[in-house]
Amino acid sequence: MSDHHSTQVPVLRFLFQETIQDIEKGRKNTTYETLSVIIERLGISANMLFPSKIPVDDEEIQRFIGKFQACTSENRKILLNTLDCLAEQLLAFHNNFSDE
Repeated sequence: MSDHHSTQVPVLRFLFQETIQDIEKGRKNTTYETLSVIIERLGISANMLFPSKIPVDDEEIQRFIGKFQACTSENRKILLNTLDCLAEQLLAFHNNFSDE
């Protein structure tokens, strides 16, 4: 069993490298699962790979994110839909107000 494992590791490393190269060169698209493994292997966070345009250092946003993460999946959907609706209404109000 140990022999099988020791020969499998270099093969997996090669496949991992080849997959990364294919993704970099646009020959292959990645799945969420593959991307998750790549991020984990690189020892980085998804935020490092895909930085947000919104400053996440804001204490209020961090507090909201903590509450959001504490919600169940179903409650997260409700919360996101509610925020989306509210944001649309606020933007429409702002646009109507600035048009006058």
